[in-house]
Amino acid sequence: MWAKSATGMGIGPTELVGREGELAELAAFLDRAGTDGAVLLLTGDPGVGKTALLDATAELAVAKGARVVRGSGVEYETDISFAGLHQLVGSLPDEFGRLPRSTRQALEVALGLGAGPAPSRIAVLNAALSVFDEAAKERPLLLVVDDLHVVDQASRATLFFVARRLGGRRIGLLGAQRAEPGESFRPTGLPELEVAPLGDADALRLLSRRFAHLPRRVLSTVAHEAQGNPLALLEFAGSTGVSGDRHGDGEGRAQSGTVTGTGSAGFRGGAAVGCGEVTLWGIRRVNRPANACRAGPHRAWKQG
Repeated sequence: MWAKSATGMGIGPTELVGREGELAELAAFLDRAGTDGAVLLLTGDPGVGKTALLDATAELAVAKGARVVRGSGVEYETDISFAGLHQLVGSLPDEFGRLPRSTRQALEVALGLGAGPAPSRIAVLNAALSVFDEAAKERPLLLVVDDLHVVDQASRATLFFVARRLGGRRIGLLGAQRAEPGESFRPTGLPELEVAPLGDADALRLLSRRFAHLPRRVLSTVAHEAQGNPLALLEFAGSTGVSGDRHGDGEGRAQSGTVTGTGSAGFRGGAAVGCGEVTLWGIRRVNRPANACRAGPHRAWKQG
């Protein structure tokens, strides 16, 4: 059993704004996984914060004394059978080596690590489960798999097989996938936790931590236009150039750039600050008479 954290959820240095509810559910998931096995799938739009929650949970699991093995899907490996499983098993070489010869050979052939007759599908599935069992003998094991929607089909089937057989084992399986219509990996019966966009207050709080120097009306505009998507909010933080970061041109101007992966229709708003306009693409100079700056900030909204 994993040790209880002395600080409640025990997320440690990781601070996720507006995710107290999700973190509490993930902490409870870890407690279940450490005693009797558990599975949980995080679903949500791109950029909504699923990976950050995976990171926080992995951090907590390590603090509780668990072993964490991570993998992730990538589009260029989607058509390679067992590519995802290869990542996970490759992190457990000692456990893999302790498997019975016939079991190990089935997995070696499936993963392209050895030659021999093609093993049956059930032999490969059982071999994968055996590796994870071996890894969980001394302490609980947490398998973390990001971007399940682009993990190859053979590996998804294996993870689904393992997920349905975790009862009585000290193994947790935590995955994340995009919530999109027609998604291929939506296994029936597995518990899911939907990661929703941040509320307006939390989005503004996140921006305020990063952009304390910007007027509140600007932060409010950004929070509204980003529709609660943390990635969109933080991409804006990295592209404004207001604080002289690397995206600016040294004179308070930011290079133009769009924010991708938000799932929204696009960014439209902007608000003027002094002699420059803050838009969700960055900050640019506006040619105005010198006394216009002293007269007070302009209020202008750009649509695009």
